[in-house]
Amino acid sequence: MTNSMNKINKIAMLVGGILLVVLALLIKGTVANPLALLHTWGALDTMPPLWLVNLLWFGGYFVVGGAWFGVLCMPPCGGSREVLRYKGSMFLVLAVFFSFVWYLLLFGMQVMLLAWISMGIALFMMTVAIFCYFQTLPTAGWLLVLTTFFWIYLFLIHLMGMLHI
Repeated sequence: MTNSMNKINKIAMLVGGILLVVLALLIKGTVANPLALLHTWGALDTMPPLWLVNLLWFGGYFVVGGAWFGVLCMPPCGGSREVLRYKGSMFLVLAVFFSFVWYLLLFGMQVMLLAWISMGIALFMMTVAIFCYFQTLPTAGWLLVLTTFFWIYLFLIHLMGMLHI
């Protein structure tokens, strides 16, 4: 039973990762190429190569989706851990939503302040989800920490662009 449960979780994690990558592709496809805005900011000089940023961006969503589905498809843990599992998942969905809103506001509408606020909310929601996931499935918590570091990096580049640093 345990071995089959591990297989189900791995498949669920793969499905969750693919689902969020597809959503990220749809979001990214709705806006024009962000290169012009990044060039205007002068952010291209401080960023790693764009292929690496895209790889990390999509990879981050793959990891988040995998962690999310991995936690959702766990066997019932009972008690407060069960509550934390669903609470963490709710905060994770909100974090992903606000990160997508950030991308649309920043590169689609070029509304800097609202995009900055949206990313701040996404980072806060992700932090709460991490704390919840650490208490239910620590591996999922660590996967979210990796993605959060990249989101913080994007947040700082965005902030530098807003402040023209």
